[in-house]
Amino acid sequence: MRFSFLLLMLATVCTLNVGCDQPSSTAQKSEPAAHDHDHDGDDHGHSHDGEGHDHAGHESHEADQHVEEMGPNKGHIVYLSPKDYVSEWRHYKGNSVIRVYVLDANKDSVGVNAKVSIEPQAGKTRDPFVLQPEDAGDDGKTAVYMLDDDKLSVAMNLGVKLKIEIDGKTYEGEIPPHKPHHH
Repeated sequence: MRFSFLLLMLATVCTLNVGCDQPSSTAQKSEPAAHDHDHDGDDHGHSHDGEGHDHAGHESHEADQHVEEMGPNKGHIVYLSPKDYVSEWRHYKGNSVIRVYVLDANKDSVGVNAKVSIEPQAGKTRDPFVLQPEDAGDDGKTAVYMLDDDKLSVAMNLGVKLKIEIDGKTYEGEIPPHKPHHH
């Protein structure tokens, strides 16, 4: 009973507070917004290397936080197996948009024809979410796949498995459970 209540509270908080930025489900062509917030009380435990500040003078983070590697699109890096590709995911503040970026081993965006899916590992919804290609070229290739779905937004915080199928080969990575946070 207590676990169910905690899970319900987590889902409510996730629904109200999920996010990392503000873009909507439509593709944005402009440069990313400047990193203009402070980190007083920061509990999101990941690096913002190259964004004009460091964390050296900040109070220590909670002991249970982990350091997440940030990618070139200011999202969270997910290492895939096999290691031919890397991925990056972003969740935007104020909406339920999830974007997954396909990156090469050097963490540069690479256009591919892929099937990108996210499989929940906890909660009621266990069916995979299939992301849609965004801004695909004439050859159908893109580095960006997205989905605007409230249930996916909640599932991302509970931990999911990312699967990217390229040329008949499946690449998998884990996105562990985490607290909602803002960038």
